[in-house]
Amino acid sequence: MPLLLGVPGAEAFRALGTSGEPAPIAGNHWGSAPVIVFLSTELQALQILQNKKRKNSQLDKNSEIYQEVQAICDTLGVPNSATSDIPLMLNQVESKVKDILSKVQKNHVGKPLLKMDLNLEQTEQLERINDALSCEYECRRRMLMKRLDVTVQSFGWSDRAKVRLFSHLCPVGGTL
Repeated sequence: MPLLLGVPGAEAFRALGTSGEPAPIAGNHWGSAPVIVFLSTELQALQILQNKKRKNSQLDKNSEIYQEVQAICDTLGVPNSATSDIPLMLNQVESKVKDILSKVQKNHVGKPLLKMDLNLEQTEQLERINDALSCEYECRRRMLMKRLDVTVQSFGWSDRAKVRLFSHLCPVGGTL
């Protein structure tokens, strides 16, 4: 049995008999509650660790990430691997892209807009501009969605629409 010094509920855990029932702890009618809490937290921690190990190297063949990487592999003509090892698949994609780029003409991509690298201050300024434009885009998107919503709602504001609505809601000769 592991040593459980300083762990809440450890004395109740040690007091478990061979029958699985907790022995009464002096003046504590809820002797099993700390044990249950302790064991459930240990189980949760173990599940988290196992999930992290599994997610780091391999994913389910049904997972969304695996399917996306597999779609990239299919598009590039990378042969399907027997395992679902994402890093291995990405390495294959990288080598395939490098191979394809080596066959492409040098002037195929075009010249870069910037002839030199940006310094830290310029990069930060560029990020601020991007953030401002993204914020404005989001505002415009919300405004257009609101306009669309109001336009759709306005179709129900006419007298004809109200008559149709009430005719569907109320039976003939009935009232609301």
